Amino acid sequence: MNKGKRTPAEKRARKLRKEKFMFIFVNGRQKRVRRPETLENNHKN
Repeated sequence: MNKGKRTPAEKRARKLRKEKFMFIFVNGRQKRVRRPETLENNHKN
């Protein structure tokens, strides 16, 4: 793992992850869960 800037590929992957998942807290722990499908999310496949 490097400590520098993200490569363009990493940025794309991160953006996709942020769109598809969200973080919630369960029992004081952070968990990643799939975002519930909403109408504005459906046009992106």
